[in-house]
Formats: sequence, C-alpha cells, structure tokens
Amino acid sequence: MNCEYLEIRSIRFVGHFLVLCALVAIPSGCSGKPADNLSVAWKLDEHGNPDFKPKNYLDAISQLKVRFPKIVDQVGVDRSESILQFQQIVRWLPEFAADTDIKRGDWEQIHMLCQTILKLAETRKSSFFQSEQSKDFEDYMNQLSKLIPQKPALAQQSAK
Repeated sequence: MNCEYLEIRSIRFVGHFLVLCALVAIPSGCSGKPADNLSVAWKLDEHGNPDFKPKNYLDAISQLKVRFPKIVDQVGVDRSESILQFQQIVRWLPEFAADTDIKRGDWEQIHMLCQTILKLAETRKSSFFQSEQSKDFEDYMNQLSKLIPQKPALAQQSAK
C-alpha cells in the first residue's frame, strides 16, 4: 500500500477519534459538571449527527460564512446556542479535510487555523463575534478555502 494513503487513513482515524471525544465532552465539559446550563440537546438526524452538520468541507465553510454575520447581528439576545454550533462546525473542518486528498502539511495548517478560531471564539462574550472582527474572520475563511482544492469532485468525495 502507498504510505501516503496510510498516513491519510491514520489522520482520518485520529480526526474521527478527536471528534468523538469532543462530542462526548461538549454536553457536560471535561469535568462532568453541567456546561453553564446551556442547551446542547441538538436535534439528531437518522445517523445520530446534529441536524446542522455540514455535508463536507466546502459546505462547512459556506455555513460558517453565513453563521458568523448572524451571530454578530444577535445583539442583546442570548447567542450561546449559535456560538456552540459555530464552534462545532469549526471542529469538524479537520475531519472533513482528512476525507479529501490534501497533503498532510495542508491538513496541519487547517487544524492549526481551526484551533486559532476556536480559541478566539471560546467564550460566549468573545470579542471575536463583533462586527470589527469581520475582516479577520474573512481572512481565516479565505485561508481555509485556499487549502482545499475547489473541485466539483471534492463535494462528491466528502459527501460519501
């Protein structure tokens, strides 16, 4: 077997494992205490995934581009659920990227960018979700978009 293929398979396994761990830890946090009484009882589809889970990498980027300005516009209302869903989509990006034929270095950049976005968006009162940060958000999305080839085959491959 091709070593590159085995590397991608191992990255996918690790990615799936990390996503599973994150999904287990999200409802109550790592400490086992309730997560600030936030409702994370998301509607699940027939496969047990939250109904807002994107189909693939490109769909995830598109969803984030739509969700960010909506969160920014949610002034004076509780936007905790919107931010939690936004963060979860960001967490799925490396998994979706691992399902493509990108190089390991590109995947590592995607992972690093996602960690940066998550760190910026980690609190419900984060300044990341302010209109002044829109340019920074667009820069992150452009970087993430450039790391994955924009081919029609990508959408089909990731949807499998």
